[in-house]
Amino acid sequence: MKKILTVLTISLLWSNISFAEVSDEYYEVLYEGCMETAKLKNRSPSVTKRYCICAADYIDKRFTENSLDKILQDSNTKAADNLLVNISSYCNKKVGSSK
Repeated sequence: MKKILTVLTISLLWSNISFAEVSDEYYEVLYEGCMETAKLKNRSPSVTKRYCICAADYIDKRFTENSLDKILQDSNTKAADNLLVNISSYCNKKVGSSK
């Protein structure tokens, strides 16, 4: 999860990357990882699904697999925390945070 957060934080820093895209398999890994984590928040299945699609789309639009891998190899936890906060804020606003 910390790796996903790192990716999200850095994506906000480099949001000008255009036409970035990850493979379908990578997208599924991101989505499924989000679903496992989001289920712990006791949200409705509908909200959880929309939130994870939002998070996976957010990463897909801003990163390539190589850039994402480089970010995930970074051990800076502050960057990871910032990334998670940024993605969470964005997706909570987009899908709502109701249970």
